[in-house]
Amino acid sequence: MRDLSLNIQTFSLLREQKCIYVDKTGLLLPLISKVGKYFLSRPRRYGKSLLISLLEELFSGNKDLFEGLEIAKMGYSFPKHPVIRIDFSAIGHSSAENLKNKLLERIQEIGLERGLDLSSHDSIEGATRALIRGMSKRGSVVLLIDEYDCPILDWIENPEVATALQRVLKSFYATVKSEESHFRFIFVTGITKIAKTSLFSVMA
Repeated sequence: MRDLSLNIQTFSLLREQKCIYVDKTGLLLPLISKVGKYFLSRPRRYGKSLLISLLEELFSGNKDLFEGLEIAKMGYSFPKHPVIRIDFSAIGHSSAENLKNKLLERIQEIGLERGLDLSSHDSIEGATRALIRGMSKRGSVVLLIDEYDCPILDWIENPEVATALQRVLKSFYATVKSEESHFRFIFVTGITKIAKTSLFSVMA
């Protein structure tokens, strides 16, 4: 009998450990077959991070992980795309300056993982733009963002800090919007509704 995992949020680990997985991949095919931007708002512990991990493996073309699942039976060819994945719950945000520095570090780190040296870029905007354009040379880019609202929610009782963090995030998303032509798929998760934070007005 397969094990039931209650805390694994990494799709590859879930499959490698042969844990029980409720197969919802067939429902994803209509979604991933289209070029577009998507947002999923759900409370914590609703499987958003696991879904982000699954999408990363899916768009990375790791077909073996999906053996026996519905999407593999539906004729999906698992084309490989360059993937950018950012989890804002794992990025420091003790202040707006801290968020700027840590987000820049994460973008530069992703660049190094993909063979792109972004050390000459000292702003989030410049590094983000260079990362997207550099990765787009290998194919249309997939952007996966988990817990987009974590920095703001952690400071929700301090409006001054929350507003300063919001400005940093809006600048990042404005850069993403400006590079829209390079994207194949954008998927964002969070707890709060978009209208409540106004972050995505720049991506409309």
